[in-house]
Amino acid sequence: MLDLPSKSLFARQYLLLIFFCILMPFSFSQDESDFKNAYSYLLKNNTLIQVKDNVRSRLVDYTKWGRDPKHKNIISYIRNKKITDLSKNEKLAFWINAYNLLTIDLIIRTGEKQSIKNQGSLFKNVWKKHTWRIDKNLFTLYQIEHEILRKYGDPRIHFAINCASLSCPDLHNEAFVAEKINIQLDYVTYNFLKNDTKGLKLKDGKYFFSKIFKWYASDFSDKKNLSQFIANYLPEVKKSKFSGYIKYNWNLNSIAN
Repeated sequence: MLDLPSKSLFARQYLLLIFFCILMPFSFSQDESDFKNAYSYLLKNNTLIQVKDNVRSRLVDYTKWGRDPKHKNIISYIRNKKITDLSKNEKLAFWINAYNLLTIDLIIRTGEKQSIKNQGSLFKNVWKKHTWRIDKNLFTLYQIEHEILRKYGDPRIHFAINCASLSCPDLHNEAFVAEKINIQLDYVTYNFLKNDTKGLKLKDGKYFFSKIFKWYASDFSDKKNLSQFIANYLPEVKKSKFSGYIKYNWNLNSIAN
C-alpha cells in the first residue's frame, strides 16, 4: 500500500503556493521601486546645473557616480529586466531610462574626460560601437534611440535622452515612469526649449534653434509643424523668424575633467 502524504502536508504546500503567488508581484514591484529610488538618489547626489563653456547644463560627477554601488545595481536591473510583458508606456519609460543610464555607464567604464565622441572608432561611431545585453539581447545606443524610441513617433523623446554632452538635453531629475510619462516628456521639452544657451535662442529679434531640430527634422514633419510644436510650449515664438542653428557643443557634461 502506498504511503500517501498527510492532509496537513497538502495544506502546508497549498498555503506556501498562495504565499508565493502573493509575494511574486510584490517582489517585482519592490525591484521597480528600488530602481526608481536608487536612480533618483544618484541624480540628486551626483549632478548639478551649472554653466560650462557658456552652456547651461545639468553636469554629472561621473567619478563619484561610478563609485556608488547603486550604479552597478541599477545597471544590473536594466540588463535583466523582462521587457515583453510591459505596457507601451512602461516600455517607453524603460528605454528612456536605459539609454540615459547606459550612456552614463559608458563614460564611467571608459573613463572618458573630453567628449563621448572620442569613444567611437574609425569604422563605427560611439553610438554604434558599444553594446549592452538587455533581456538576453544585445543593444547599442543607436538601436535604442533609432530602432526603438523613435518608432513611438513622439518628438518629445529627443528631449528626454541625454548623450553626455553639454548641448544635449539635460538628464531629467528623476527616473521616467509610465504613470506620468506624458507630464515628464512635456517638462523636459519645455525645459530644453527655454534654455537659451542650447535649446532656443533669441538674438536681434530672430530665433536660433538647437541642431536637434535639423538632425531630426523628419520627426517634426515640416517647418509649419515645427513652429506649432514649439509654440505649444513657448507661444511667443510662433510669429518669430527662424534664422539658424545654435553651435552644438560636444564637450563632456562633466562637473570636473
